[in-house]
Formats: sequence, structure tokens, C-alpha cells
Amino acid sequence: MAESPPESWRRRVGPEHVAAILSAVIVFGGLGVASAIGRSGSGSKPLSEPQASATPVPTPHPFLSKAELALDMIARLAEHRDALDSELASSKFDAAGVVTAVRRISATVSASTGMAATLVQVSGSRDVGQALLEFYASVAKAVDATLGISVSDEAGLRARAVRLLAALEPTTSLQGQLAELIESARATLRSATSPPVSASARPATPGPTPVGPTPPPTPEPTTSPPPPSRPLSASPLPLTGQIANPGFEEGVASPWTLVVEAPWTATLTIDATEPAFEGTRSARIDIPAASEARSAISLRQAGIEVAQGRRYVCRLALRAASDRDVRVRVASTVGATYGTRLVTVGPTWTVVEFEFGAFVEDPSAVIEIDFGRSAVTGWVDAVQVMDAPGR
Repeated sequence: MAESPPESWRRRVGPEHVAAILSAVIVFGGLGVASAIGRSGSGSKPLSEPQASATPVPTPHPFLSKAELALDMIARLAEHRDALDSELASSKFDAAGVVTAVRRISATVSASTGMAATLVQVSGSRDVGQALLEFYASVAKAVDATLGISVSDEAGLRARAVRLLAALEPTTSLQGQLAELIESARATLRSATSPPVSASARPATPGPTPVGPTPPPTPEPTTSPPPPSRPLSASPLPLTGQIANPGFEEGVASPWTLVVEAPWTATLTIDATEPAFEGTRSARIDIPAASEARSAISLRQAGIEVAQGRRYVCRLALRAASDRDVRVRVASTVGATYGTRLVTVGPTWTVVEFEFGAFVEDPSAVIEIDFGRSAVTGWVDAVQVMDAPGR
């Protein structure tokens, strides 16, 4: 049996001592609990302070990244197409060089087909994806036919390679469609991620204006009013009527230039005797001998400004002394094609018109009217680059 505490101890511990002991337990116990909470994680906040809500992460666009990759792949294909065109335009046919260019096209088409298939699976990009799939199937067929020709059969290989170039013509148009699709997707994302205007941010409805004595009229300032502001547009670039001297009524001097690669020759003159398409004059190009490359004889004007994601129309009138091919191209100064057409023209004026898109901001694009590969005299008139309708 435990011994009872001494009577003296019982007498010394009164009710006030018990209360003090209980207070100490509560205080130091609370500190221990608080310390434990503080040690549970660095930077922890008091439980009474509300936690900040996480910033919502925007939902990824269903096809934007795929379309951007598809644009990159088709731009690469356009480079391979231009390389093949250069091989065929060389004065000495290099069968091995042609085959190498065709194989690069084949590899790019193989890698791009799967990307196009993913675009078909999303409703917003289905049409462009289907157009890409059909285009790649056509190019793949032309590639197989070209690679099936022996390198020793130069005539057959050249003929097949020319057909492959024809199959690659839609490349530029598809670049424009993809660029437009990407810009539309980016606009959708910008709209979705814009913060809504809160009620507190909206301007308060003004109350009634207090009525008081009418102040004397303020004298009108004597300074001239500021000029009216220009309406805002989607792009700061001047996007219509960009061709200077479009009808050659002012001659054929700068900014028009006839680029002729050696050893070929050609002359650019004003023709005021033959009926022009518009006005009284047109540009005439006389060519003593046909060149190997289309771009070896080229009438050009630089300084055309194009904006990313916008659509344009290139329009001009062409004719020739007899049937011949003329290639019209709008491109960057480094050779990237924005839009192109290869047309056959004859003795009567033919209006050539095509739409193209820009996939970059370019303040110095070039229009090229190529008269290479033929010695037939040609005429040019009424050249225009402008906004596409509705843009």
C-alpha cells in the first residue's frame, strides 16, 4: 500500500496552487502544439488565413501544336522542291543530284503524312488535314514513279522529275492554309485566356448631376484642332495597291528590274505600239535564246509588305508572241515562296490571278515574273498585289 503524502505537504498545496499548475500545462502545451504545427512545413501559414487559389491552367488547343509542326514540315518540303527545280534548271543534268533531291522529298512526305492524319481527327482542322493527306499521297505516287527510273535513263528521269514538280505545286497554297489555321487557333486561345472583367472593375453608373448655377461659357481655344486619328486595322502594314508603277505608264525604271543570269541575255523595253491590257503602255521582254532555268530571266519588284496570317491576291496580265510558259512568284528575299503560278500564255492577253498567304512578317517580299526556258517574246501589264476579298 502506497504511503499517503505527509500532512505538511497536503497543507501547503492549496486550491490556488492547483490552478497555477493547470495554467502552466495549458500554456506550455499550447506552445508545443504550435511548434509542432510550425515544424510540419516551412513557410506554413496560420490555419485561420485562407489559402490562395491556384491559377487555372488554360486548356491546350486541340490542334495548334500539330498544325505548327505540319507548317514546319511543309515549309521544309518547299525547300526540297526548290532544290529539285534548281537541279533540273542546271545547264548540265546531274542524275545523282536529282535522285538525292527526290529522296529528300520522299523522306519529308513520309514524316509529314502522320502529322496530317492527326489533323484529320480534330473537327477544326479536319479539312486542312484531309487536303494535306491527299496532297502527300499524290506526291508520294510521283516520287515512287521518279525513283523507279534508272539513273542511266536521263531523259526518263528528267520527265518524271518534272511531273513530280507539278505534283508539288500546291505546297505554297497549303502553307497559306496552315498559317491561317494557326492564326485562327491562336486568336481563339487569346480570347479564352483573357481575364473576365470583374464587377468591381466595371465603371460605376453615374448618379444624377447636381443642379447649380450655370457657369459662364468657356472661350473656344484658338489653336487648330488635332488631325483625325487613323482607323485601326489588323496590321500596321499598307496592304493594298503595293505595286509601284503597276501598268508601266511611267516606264520600266526602278523599282522594276530585269534580272538576267549569265550567259543569257534579254532586254526590257516599253511597248506603246501594241495594245496594252490597261492604259497605253506595257512592258516587253525580248529574249534571244532560251535559258535553262525559269528564274534566269526574271522581271522583279521588291519592297512588298506582307503580314503573318493574312491573305493576299496577286493579279497581272500576260501575253506572248506565241504559246509559252511564264511563272509568277511572290517570295521572300531569301527565296521562301509565299505564292506561285505556272501558266501558259499566248498572243491574247491572259489575266493571271492567285491567292496566297504569308506565314511570317516580311516587309520586303518580291514579285518575280519568270521568262526563262523559252525565247518567245513576252509582255506584262497591270500588276497588282492587294488584300484578298474580305480581309
